[in-house]
Amino acid sequence: MKTILCSLLLLTIVFSCSKKEAELTTREAVQETTARNTPKPDVVYHYQGKAYPLYYVDGSTTEVVQDENALALEALSGTSNFVTFLLPDKPAGHYYLFDSEFDGYDYMEKHDENPFIGRRFKVSLRIDELRTRLLNKYGTDIDYNNPSIYTNALEGVEAIYEELQINKDLPRNLEQFIGIKGGQLSHQRNPVLTVYEHDNYNGSELVVETAPNTVIWSYGDWNCFTMAANPDLSFEFQTNGNNWNDCISSKCSNYIAGADAMAIGYYKDKDYAVYSCGFSIQIIKKNNINAAPGLCFSMLNEVWVRGPFCGHMNDQISSLRIKAIWDGCYADDRVFNDLYNQ
Repeated sequence: MKTILCSLLLLTIVFSCSKKEAELTTREAVQETTARNTPKPDVVYHYQGKAYPLYYVDGSTTEVVQDENALALEALSGTSNFVTFLLPDKPAGHYYLFDSEFDGYDYMEKHDENPFIGRRFKVSLRIDELRTRLLNKYGTDIDYNNPSIYTNALEGVEAIYEELQINKDLPRNLEQFIGIKGGQLSHQRNPVLTVYEHDNYNGSELVVETAPNTVIWSYGDWNCFTMAANPDLSFEFQTNGNNWNDCISSKCSNYIAGADAMAIGYYKDKDYAVYSCGFSIQIIKKNNINAAPGLCFSMLNEVWVRGPFCGHMNDQISSLRIKAIWDGCYADDRVFNDLYNQ
C-alpha cells in the first residue's frame, strides 16, 4: 500500500512540474510572439525616466501617429520648456527631453560611464549663469576691484562651490574664474563649427567661432572651460547682404583637440531664449567622436536636431553656443567629494 501511495505521489509531482513547465513555455511563447508582432518605434523620446515610443504615419518621415504617447508629449510640452539632448552613447533616433540644460547634464552625471563629464558641464553652466547675471547688473566692464561687485561675485562663486561640492579653495582671481574674454577654441586649421545657407553644405557659409559677433570666454579653475557664443545671428551677414538669422540648413563640426567633451547649443531665438522645444544640446565626447548624431548634417534630410515631436530646425536657428571641457580639468577626482566617495 505504501508503495502504491508513493507512486501516486511521485506521479502527482511529475504532473505538477510538467504542467508548470507547459504554462511557462506557453507564456514565453506568447511574450515572444507579442514582441515579434510589435513594430519597432521610429523614434523614442525619454522624459523623467519614461520612454515614449512614436511611429511615423505611413509614407512620412516627419509626421507621427497621434497615439497616447504623442498626445502625452504634447500635453507635457504645455507645462515644460523642453530642452532636447542628443547623446552620443545613445542609439540613433532616441531623444532625451529635460526641463532645463542643467537637468540634462545631471542625467549625464548619473548615467554616463564617466560621471565627472556631467559634473564639469554643470559647473560650467553655473559659471555661465553667474557671469550673465553680473553682466546684466553691472554692464560689460565689471570692476572686480569695486568691493560691492567683488562681494556679489564671491557670493555667487561660493554658491557654486557649495551646490556642486567642489572640494578646493575658492579662486583667488574671481575675474579669471568667472570669465575672461578672448582666446580660441582650437589651434587646428579646421573650424570647430561651420554653418551653411543650404542643405548639403551649399551656399554661403559662416565659421561660428570666428564670426564678428561671436564672443569667446575662458573661465573656471585653470581655464577648464572655453565657450564661443553668438547671441544674435541677425547681426552676422552673408556675402549677398542677408543676415544669418533663420538661414541655417546644414552644419559641419570638428572635434576640438584637447577636449574631454564638447557641447553645441542650437537655439530658435536670440540670446539663447528658453521656451518649449526652443533649443537643443548636442554632446560630443572624445571616446566616441563618430557616434550619432553626426558631426556633419543637412537639416533637411530628416527631422533634426529635436526630432519629430519638437520639429526640425531647418532655417530656424537664431543663436549658437559651443563649449569645450578641457582634458585634465579637475583631474583630481577628489575635487568632487561626493563623486569620489561613490
